[in-house]
Amino acid sequence: MLEEGRRFDPQDLPKTSWRVRDYLWAPRLGCRGIQRVTPLRDVLVLSGAGVGGGSLVYANTLYEPPAHVWSDATWADELAPWYEQARRMLGVTRFAGETPADAVLRGIAARLGVEDTFERTPVGVWFGADGVDPYFGGAGPARNGCDLRGACMSGCRRGAKNSLDRNYLWLAERSGAEIHPDTAVTGLVAGTVPGTWLVETSRGPVRAREVVLAAGVLGTVALLLRSGLGGPRVGDGVRTNSEVIVGASARHADVDYSRGVAITSMIRADEHTQIQPVRYGKGSNLMGALGTILVEDAGAARWLAAAARQPLAFARSFWLRRWSERTVILLAMQ
Repeated sequence: MLEEGRRFDPQDLPKTSWRVRDYLWAPRLGCRGIQRVTPLRDVLVLSGAGVGGGSLVYANTLYEPPAHVWSDATWADELAPWYEQARRMLGVTRFAGETPADAVLRGIAARLGVEDTFERTPVGVWFGADGVDPYFGGAGPARNGCDLRGACMSGCRRGAKNSLDRNYLWLAERSGAEIHPDTAVTGLVAGTVPGTWLVETSRGPVRAREVVLAAGVLGTVALLLRSGLGGPRVGDGVRTNSEVIVGASARHADVDYSRGVAITSMIRADEHTQIQPVRYGKGSNLMGALGTILVEDAGAARWLAAAARQPLAFARSFWLRRWSERTVILLAMQ
């Protein structure tokens, strides 16, 4: 396996998002962390970097799509056993606690008249004892129980998050797979021997009979385009996962909204809309710099007009001190 990013042990992960060299991915600036931030014309894309990919930085929330999502119902039946295996490998369990952010979400559900849809999320996190392998009978790494500090998306230094380097990749390496970190794939061409490929990398070429592209949407599509593979429609129809992120910040940090795992609960605002409260851990305030005041309609002119009408609110949007403790981020998905 060729991976552009670093290999991280739990203790190598950043203590907070302000440790930008270990948190952000910007290698030209000397930052080789776990969080990629890719600005495109109409969307800002967050993705992962490192051995384990997006699982190092994702919110470890693992829902299985209901059958009606599939255009062909046979897909649900065909994929069912693999979802079951993934749940086992990723240690999926329901979050069992109650956090201040959950109380906020319950209030939102009551105002929307959907209190009965509130549920705790299925997450890939170990909540048990320290120093045990609870999943693979000693063949996996020792784990420590979650301390509910909300650091899932800045790097779990406890070893409680079930990122891929703690399960699939860990077991694969011990079964003979080789992982090469700090190795960027730059191109893919057909080999001179029929049925082979030449993989061009930052560390020299690699020859292979079979190649699996698993660099996510951004990495895989870019590699195909650079390599002239896949035909003229590569990149057509690429879309986001239909998420909108908004946040509400209290003026004071008398309630700590950073407690919990990254996402602890969910409500269904309607048949197609889910809303979840998201959090970063205490001290991880850097991502608050991506926020600003909310306006009714998009556009720079409307944003500037709103800032002029509410200068104090606009100024407070730049105040990041204890942001993660003061803020409930709402993730709306359709």
